[in-house]
Amino acid sequence: MTIDFDKNAKYYKSDEFLPCDCEICKLYYQKVKTNYPEITRYLESINVDILRPFELLWVENEQNDQIEFSNCQYIVFGDCEDDFKEHIGNITLEKSFLHPSTSNIQGEHFVLEFGDIILSTDKID
Repeated sequence: MTIDFDKNAKYYKSDEFLPCDCEICKLYYQKVKTNYPEITRYLESINVDILRPFELLWVENEQNDQIEFSNCQYIVFGDCEDDFKEHIGNITLEKSFLHPSTSNIQGEHFVLEFGDIILSTDKID
């Protein structure tokens, strides 16, 4: 994997792509850093802001008061091998081939995804 750290930093500090403000996404923003610090550190190491996902796919488990984010996707500037996999704890990060169109994003990039991120719905601020 080749990362363009400067483009990542610029993209994630810009208003080019603003995160969703629905309740489920707000839950993710409030809890993901605390519950998944290793994933947060990894993304920070490549200048990707964990609080600005490109796409989140989730399922609610009402019996357990949890949300399971099966795919958390992020734009990364640079290039990535098709078979890239990085394991952090029980989470696997890999290059995504199924995601919304990125044709409006300028520059060489790919989509990095990981899951399953499981967050409790209790104590939502």
